[in-house]
Amino acid sequence: MVQKKPRLPELPRGYHLRRPSLEDAEAVAALMCACDIEELGEAETDADDVRDDWSQPRFDRERDTWIVVGEDRTVRAYGWVWDKVPDREMIGDIYVLPGEPHEPLFDVLRSRIEERAEEHVPAAPADDEVTLGFFGLVGSKYSAYLVENGYDLTRTYFRMVITLGDDPPAVPSIKGIALRPFRPSEEDEAIHRVIQESFSEHYLFAPEPLEEWIARRTAHPVVETGLWTLAWEKEEPVGAILPYPYESMPWIRELGVRKEWRARGVGRALLLQAFADLHARGHRTIALGVDAENATGATRLYESVGMKVVHRHGFHRRVLRPGKPVSAGG
Repeated sequence: MVQKKPRLPELPRGYHLRRPSLEDAEAVAALMCACDIEELGEAETDADDVRDDWSQPRFDRERDTWIVVGEDRTVRAYGWVWDKVPDREMIGDIYVLPGEPHEPLFDVLRSRIEERAEEHVPAAPADDEVTLGFFGLVGSKYSAYLVENGYDLTRTYFRMVITLGDDPPAVPSIKGIALRPFRPSEEDEAIHRVIQESFSEHYLFAPEPLEEWIARRTAHPVVETGLWTLAWEKEEPVGAILPYPYESMPWIRELGVRKEWRARGVGRALLLQAFADLHARGHRTIALGVDAENATGATRLYESVGMKVVHRHGFHRRVLRPGKPVSAGG
């Protein structure tokens, strides 16, 4: 006897589920900004961010995204899922407009995301674990909802911020180490190697091919690779930092130092160099995210230069199929 698939949750009367078109990017961004303001106190999303998400490798807007609209056709909720590690490690997110019936809309979008994630399972290597995860602000109703629906809180991440004064901190010199602006195309392999090695022991890390890694980091219109900096010891790349000059608040996407060169001040010099470069462009407030359990001492480094924790986000994860973990780190 063929077992019937469980019936998916249905929307309340007056709401409709559909796939977003490219023209919906502005409306989706407006929804996400409303959620940002409710949870974080400020908006930090624009249509370019949405289109950047939709341009990720393997991302299929016709299969990996959903929007809920009201009777007036305005966007009331949005959900997406992406296989960060092909067919094995899925990341999803759900946004519901403040004031809407949150739980029914969460249920509908979560069920569609889970159904789509399950479609990846047969394509994953037979012995590998397959997971689905969501980020949620610690203490939020979204985070509580995830726990109630079987997504364990497995990690906490800090958002840290600094507001610079009229003069940025001086960039220290390190004997034998030179900091130089990244040169696109010529140094793609060098910067990729540094970040991959630096993050290899981090939680949820999985190797990423050079071409995909570069494409994901240069797709957003705001990117200025001239702001990226590499640290060198002679001809050896030893550290790198990737700032993004978002108008609302610049973001340090990645800062990494290879293991052999840690504890020499390279990370601190790269961070202060990024502060100086962004300061020269008129930016004063700068942010980044960091694993609260980072074993390399990153949180202590950020605190030492004056950065403060402003938000805590939890990563909620559920195993869809047990097996060998794909990601490195604890």
